[in-house]
Amino acid sequence: ISYGLESMLKSPDETDSNSGTRTTLLDMRSSAERLTRLVDDFMSITTIKTSRSILNIRSSSLKPAIEDIMEELHADISKMRLDVSYPHSDADWPPMSIDFAKMREILLIVIENAVRYNREGGSISISTYVKANKGGHTGDQKGAFELAIENTGIGISPEEREKIGSALFYRGQYARKAYPKGMGVGLSLVKNIVAAHHGSFAIESEGKDMGARVVITLPLRQAFGE
Repeated sequence: ISYGLESMLKSPDETDSNSGTRTTLLDMRSSAERLTRLVDDFMSITTIKTSRSILNIRSSSLKPAIEDIMEELHADISKMRLDVSYPHSDADWPPMSIDFAKMREILLIVIENAVRYNREGGSISISTYVKANKGGHTGDQKGAFELAIENTGIGISPEEREKIGSALFYRGQYARKAYPKGMGVGLSLVKNIVAAHHGSFAIESEGKDMGARVVITLPLRQAFGE
C-alpha cells in the first residue's frame, strides 16, 4: 500500500467528510487487513508444518483470550442477536504450556466462524473440561484440557466434515453459500497450530441446519524439547 493510501486508511474520518468516501476507504482498509491476515495465515501454516520451534511457549490460561475475543466480536454478536455463554471461573481455565498469541488467533477463527455461520437469534456455547491422567505414571503429561465451542448454525454435511481442515482451501457447500468471500484457510491453520501443541482438533455436526461443535484438546503439561 502506498504511503498516501495507507494514511487515508488509517484515518478515514479525517480525510473527507463525505460519507460515501469514508465508506469506500473503510472497505478498502478492511480488504487490506483481510489480505494481510491471509498472507500471515499462509506463512503460519507453512512454518508450522516444517517446525514446532516457532512456538513461544509459556504457562498461560486461555480465559483472557476468550474474554478479548468476546470484546472484539461484540458488535457482530449483537447484530446477530446471539446468546453466547462461556465459563467465567478461573478454575475452568487451568494454566497450560501454550503459545498464547497463536492459540488466541485460532480461537478467534473458530468463534468468528461460529458467529458468521450461525442463524440470527441463535446461540454459541463454550465449555471446558479437564481430563485427569488416570495412569499411575504421569511423566510429562498431567491429563488434558478440552475446549468445546458449539453453535446453532448452518451445520456441516457428513461427507464434508472429514474434508474441512485437511485441504488448504476447502470450504463446505453451506459455508460457501452463507459467506461467499471466505477463503477456507482458517480451519487448516487451526488444525496445524493445535497439532503443533501436541493436541487434537475435531468438528462434529449432524448435518445441514443442525449446528456444529468444534472440540480442541490440549495437554495440560507437555515437554516441548523438539
